[in-house]
Amino acid sequence: MISSELPEILRMSHRIIVMCEGRITGELTAAEATQEKIMKYATQRKQLVNIEQRLLKSGEATMESTLETDAKIIELFFSYLF
Repeated sequence: MISSELPEILRMSHRIIVMCEGRITGELTAAEATQEKIMKYATQRKQLVNIEQRLLKSGEATMESTLETDAKIIELFFSYLF
């Protein structure tokens, strides 16, 4: 299910993947999900930008390799979560 209605998401989902500006920013189980946690992940733009800038600065990614950069950002972000 894809929805922006938080009560519907919380009521009908067993796992929730949250995105911000086309990027996955979080994953929650139904047991741990709250509207506040979902909104925290849905507004992660600043953290995503910081991770992207760090990858570009270190030379691990380039602006030309956007798919590769996105994959590294997601991998790095999830490594911070767990």
